[in-house]
Amino acid sequence: MDYQTNVKPLRAALYARVSTKGLGQTPETQLLPLRKYAADRGFASVQEYVDVGYSGSTDRRPSLDRLMSDLRARRVDILVAWKWDRVFRSTRHAVNLLAECRHLKIGFISLTEQIDLTSPM
Repeated sequence: MDYQTNVKPLRAALYARVSTKGLGQTPETQLLPLRKYAADRGFASVQEYVDVGYSGSTDRRPSLDRLMSDLRARRVDILVAWKWDRVFRSTRHAVNLLAECRHLKIGFISLTEQIDLTSPM
């Protein structure tokens, strides 16, 4: 806890996904700006979750499943993704995941789209 501002430093989850292996797609393209964002914000801890070779149309992916488990265990305070569609493609999946984040009081940020659900928009 930061006693000067009385604000607890946030624990961040960075999520990246590329749907195909090879073809010039690499998670580093997403992770580099995510890491910079996390460093600039001074998060207390940062955990990376990366899925390679998985379509965004599926709700079940190994790293996304691990991320959801960590969210539910409240090991994370904020979820940061490079782009909205890296996390979900369907409206149903987006609504369900964001509702769960809201219920757990976990923020969501889509970096490139400048969507920040950690405060009133």
